[in-house]
Amino acid sequence: MFRVLLLISVVMSSFAFAQTEQKPEATKYDEFQVATNGNVKARMDAYYIELNNNPTAQGYIFNFGTDKDIAVRERQIRNSITFRKFDASRITLVRGGFRGIVQTQLWLVPPGAETPTVESSSKMIDEFEKASNGDIKARLDSLFIELSDNSSYQGYIVNYGSTKEVFAREKLIRNYITVRKLDLSRVKFLKGSVREVIKTEFWVDSPKVKSS
Repeated sequence: MFRVLLLISVVMSSFAFAQTEQKPEATKYDEFQVATNGNVKARMDAYYIELNNNPTAQGYIFNFGTDKDIAVRERQIRNSITFRKFDASRITLVRGGFRGIVQTQLWLVPPGAETPTVESSSKMIDEFEKASNGDIKARLDSLFIELSDNSSYQGYIVNYGSTKEVFAREKLIRNYITVRKLDLSRVKFLKGSVREVIKTEFWVDSPKVKSS
C-alpha cells in the first residue's frame, strides 16, 4: 500500500512539474527609444512577421514617456499599421507611464500566458499649476532634497501649456536653480502637451528598470 501511495505521489508531482514547465509565457520581441517614422515602420514590419508566424499569439505594445511622447509614438505605430494594411486587432496599445525618454516595448503573448506587466521606475514628486515664485522655490527645494537623498535618481521637470507659458516657467525655474547654486545636471526639462492652463510636474526616474 505504501508503495502504491508513493508511486501516485511521484506521478502527481511529475505531472504538476510538467504542467509548470509547459505554461506559455509572454516574450519581449523588441525594444527601442527615439525612432524615425521609417524606423518604426521597419520594426512593425518585423513584428507583424513574427505575429503571423504565431497566429494564435496577441501583440502588446507598451509605450513610455510624457503624454506628448506617447501620443506621437502611438500615432507612428497606427500609421505604420494603416500603411501596411496590417490587422490592428492583433495588437493592444498600453500606456506604460512616464519615463525621461520615449520608449517602446513590443511583446508576444501566446494563449494562456499572462499579460506582461512592466514595473515603473519613475515616480511623480510634485505637480502644480499657477504658483507664486516663493511657492515654486519651495517645491524645487523639495525636489532637490529627494535627488540628494537618492544619488542614482535623475530628475525631470515637465511643463505643459502654451509655448509662451512653458518658456516663461522654464526660465523662472532655471534662474532659481542658478541662484541657489543647485546642480543643474541632476534635472532635465521636458515639454509636455499644449494645455489651456500652465502646469508643471516634478519626476524622478531610476536607471534600473525591471520587467516581468
